[in-house]
Amino acid sequence: GTGLIPEVIADTLSFIDEGAKKSGRRVEDLDLWWLVDAHVDPDGERAREDIRTALAASAHHSFSFTMENKRIPAELASGIRALRDGYQTSEHGFMDKSNNAGLVDEYGLRDYLADRFAIVGTPAECRKRLEDLENLGVRGLRINNNLPDRTV
Repeated sequence: GTGLIPEVIADTLSFIDEGAKKSGRRVEDLDLWWLVDAHVDPDGERAREDIRTALAASAHHSFSFTMENKRIPAELASGIRALRDGYQTSEHGFMDKSNNAGLVDEYGLRDYLADRFAIVGTPAECRKRLEDLENLGVRGLRINNNLPDRTV
């Protein structure tokens, strides 16, 4: 997916609505699902630390071929380009590898990528995020949780 920040959600809904109208339907008539990484932990900072590999993978997937028209803030473009270029596909999906996770912090992208691609934090933070997404028109979520098993 391209993310779940307000401007990307609005763009996506607009594009889908445009296509739906061509077939006599409305975006409201469609059952839309949005891909999101998720991690809930009583320690919100630990949750944001743990999800970095997934954030790097989402950024790599979304921005690999082009960053044009992806609503990337200008001040983060060089960091995202560096993450994309440094991403180790041989470590993709391995939560115990640190290179890709490290790129998220090395280029100062953790907060931005978490906001764009994830529902992450404490239970209260995640609940608030879900409410915010619902208010933006997001109704269905396909949740990705590629984290090591552990009791929290």
